Amino acid sequence: MATFGTLSDRLTETFRNLRKKGQLTPADVDGTVREIRRALLDADVALPVVKEFTAAVRERALGDEVNRALNPAQQVVQIVNDELIGILGGQQRRLQFAKNPPTVIMLAGLQGAGKTTLAGKLAKWLKGQGHTPLLVACDLQRPGAVNQLKIVGERAGVVTFAPHPGTSAASADTGGPGSGDPVAVAAAGLEFARSKAFDVVIVDTAGRLGIDDVLMAQAAAIRDAVSPDETFFVLDAMIGQDAVATAEAFGAGVGFTGVVLTKLDGDARGGAALSVKEVIGRPIAFASTGEKLTEFEQFHPDRMAGRILGMGDMLSLIEAAEQAFEKDQAEAAAEKLLEGEFTLDDFLDQMQQLKKMGPLGNLLGMMPGMPKELKGAQIGDDELKPVEAIIRSMTPYERRKPEIINGSRRNQFPADIDAMHRLRKRVFHDLLGWEVQVRDAWEIDDYDRANPLYVLSYGEEGNLRGSLRLLPTLGPNMLDDTFPILLGGGPEIRSAAVWESSRFCIDPEISQDRASNQVTIAAAELMCGVGELGLASGLSHIVTVTDVFLERMFKRMGCPGIRIGEPQRIGVVQAVAVSWEVSEDLLRRMKAVAAIDGSVLEEPMTLHAAQDA
Repeated sequence: MATFGTLSDRLTETFRNLRKKGQLTPADVDGTVREIRRALLDADVALPVVKEFTAAVRERALGDEVNRALNPAQQVVQIVNDELIGILGGQQRRLQFAKNPPTVIMLAGLQGAGKTTLAGKLAKWLKGQGHTPLLVACDLQRPGAVNQLKIVGERAGVVTFAPHPGTSAASADTGGPGSGDPVAVAAAGLEFARSKAFDVVIVDTAGRLGIDDVLMAQAAAIRDAVSPDETFFVLDAMIGQDAVATAEAFGAGVGFTGVVLTKLDGDARGGAALSVKEVIGRPIAFASTGEKLTEFEQFHPDRMAGRILGMGDMLSLIEAAEQAFEKDQAEAAAEKLLEGEFTLDDFLDQMQQLKKMGPLGNLLGMMPGMPKELKGAQIGDDELKPVEAIIRSMTPYERRKPEIINGSRRNQFPADIDAMHRLRKRVFHDLLGWEVQVRDAWEIDDYDRANPLYVLSYGEEGNLRGSLRLLPTLGPNMLDDTFPILLGGGPEIRSAAVWESSRFCIDPEISQDRASNQVTIAAAELMCGVGELGLASGLSHIVTVTDVFLERMFKRMGCPGIRIGEPQRIGVVQAVAVSWEVSEDLLRRMKAVAAIDGSVLEEPMTLHAAQDA
């Protein structure tokens, strides 16, 4: 559910009904205010806040500013927006820095509110603002709290001051005390920051399951020891106005300068956020909107009011985009898009930048006029992975020239493709016993999904005699990705001038007929087809992974290759990687051995033309 999702939906529906009326009567205003009151109460907003808010809205809605408005309904929406901004704090609460560094920020709150994670988020945000924050681990009570802060600090890229390990799991089980004095740690952390020139100190303190004297005394002692410039009460937004009562008690006992709301992304109602400023008189400074360290933002009352009323939050969306997108890259992508030169590689780059902006569901909630079904949609990074996988499975040529992609291509020769996969199953699975992927009567692997080219040889009766597969080495290929051991320690073969041949096979019925020369003819046709495609496309070499038996057969055909590495035992096969130079001389020798006149291809073409076809 989106932030304030339930409240936003209720208010949006109320105003939709209001807009249907051309002129508002006192009864219309009373009905609208009544619906607003119900929506706020359902959102768990404190009753005094609800009464004050609805009274102010009613008074202004019945006044002259609505009566004189050209669009009274829209004016009522504006009044509600203004009042929402008021109860959310009015003005943005900015962080108060010390005149003489370091600035000390103390975090306090109940156990489970998210103080430790919030400390890391705040540190990362400050680091992004050009500061050098130091985390100080003063939660020596909760088992694992110190270690958690260290981990959070490492992820945020900041230093953590933690001279004591805190309470261990063993001591917690036995009820033993934690090691170290949190007050002494806080004071030592401040001195450490001064000596090492850290300009901000963030003190993470212990929490309790509820307000008690021990909690108050410890928090007050830490406060007195470090004299914080800011004391933030960390408030779990999901527990509604109960959190506000807790904040009141803490404010009376220790005092704080501002509030930080956590888990705001899980608060569909908004009771805590809408109540805290009016009840305790302290503004909301920051809000945590997700689990990632980057899902943290300054609290803007005007922008939050816009989100609640379905007006969106374009300013926050723009700021998030500015942080995630490289300006030069964004401008170059925009220029390509306008000129019609935007490729799938560019689209993939933009997707990676978009993921840095946070969950897509949150971004949709910032857009004005977004339907509630989309605002509340749980859209994560996993939703983009299938799209990424599809693009990455394409050849570099396809990514650069996406206009060649045509879904109907796969259905142009369904019978031929079916026959080829069935032939491969009979050869590699049934005859040779290789561990290959079999689906129904097909042998098919991941490289068949990388948009390969297939070269097929047919007999005089139109029966499929043999086949092979061609893949560019710039994309996924078997030699580099699956059998790098056959490279003999050499580098990967990634070149536009080199393609890979794989899945070479001949119909077993032909290959076992020793009285016939159909094997030689079929094999020669396949290799000559590859040679003709390679010459027309300007290729320099064809590489393949084969076994030593086929290597000898290629030599007998007048097609000797050069071993890239030494043969290796792979399963039941003595495999070897072979490279052939694409040349007129090699093509002529192969045709002479097989007594082939003219072209073996149905029509002369390049590899890219074959892909286009």
